[in-house]
Amino acid sequence: MNKVYHNSFFAMGTRFNTVIPDIDFEHGDKIFFNIQKEVNRIESILSYFNRTSEVYKLNHRNKNNSIPISSELFNILDICLNYNKLTEGAFDITLRPVIEQLEESEKILSGDEIKNKPFSYGMDKIKLNEDETITFADEYLTVDFGGFGKGYSLDKIKTILLNYNVKNAFISFGESSILALGSQPIGNCWKVGINNYQSPGSSITTIELNNESISSSANFSISDDGSFRRKINVIDPRTQVQAVSNKSVTVKSSSAIEAEILSTAFLLMNEQKILKILDGLKGISVVEVIYNDEPVINFYNGEN
Repeated sequence: MNKVYHNSFFAMGTRFNTVIPDIDFEHGDKIFFNIQKEVNRIESILSYFNRTSEVYKLNHRNKNNSIPISSELFNILDICLNYNKLTEGAFDITLRPVIEQLEESEKILSGDEIKNKPFSYGMDKIKLNEDETITFADEYLTVDFGGFGKGYSLDKIKTILLNYNVKNAFISFGESSILALGSQPIGNCWKVGINNYQSPGSSITTIELNNESISSSANFSISDDGSFRRKINVIDPRTQVQAVSNKSVTVKSSSAIEAEILSTAFLLMNEQKILKILDGLKGISVVEVIYNDEPVINFYNGEN
């Protein structure tokens, strides 16, 4: 029987799992150590809550002049600004103050109620300068990479695996962000089921992955009694309106960053807007599930 290495640790608020077929335990441990080291390094930069992280220090700056940041964080912010533009503002890393206020209110608010609260957000208030400094147009503006960090980590992990000549691996961040390298021991791909939340334990469809990543987002959670519970912190930054339908989105891409960002942004878009963005992207597949009396499944694809 072929050897299969598996290990896990806790990072970025969730369980990280790794499976590598056809590798001995000692070699697997060496690779896993470097993966864990890299994830911890990234978290030390991007963590919103860790007082020693670069992002925490940036958010708690005591002045609003041009602030020096690391080359890596500068590049990350540049990526985020580009996707903010691509998604026409649906992807926004400055929404944390809005989300915190909504969580405190513990209720769905109208667009006018949200607009009347003293929030400070908007990626148009971020300016990256040529000398690798950042300037905020609003002194209260903060950044949060909760919808970016897992995808960024998976793309870095992919590089580590390839450097070790690993051809097949399955890496999962809490089952919502996944990297599938090569294929499983039996077959020519990795198969991942998309949950049917109206029928616990079953899949609504299956996605095949080979050197690709997927990310799944939903604007609801499932209560203990099996009923849908709307997430009050899912808000469209362009309209200040909270989500009104129970919806999940899964995006497949060769880039884990892209999959994570788009799965979040597409939660806030209708079919027309999703297709408009996909029209300029290659190799992207989207599974959208809208839960009414019966789940409605929509499949969208970017350019081949």
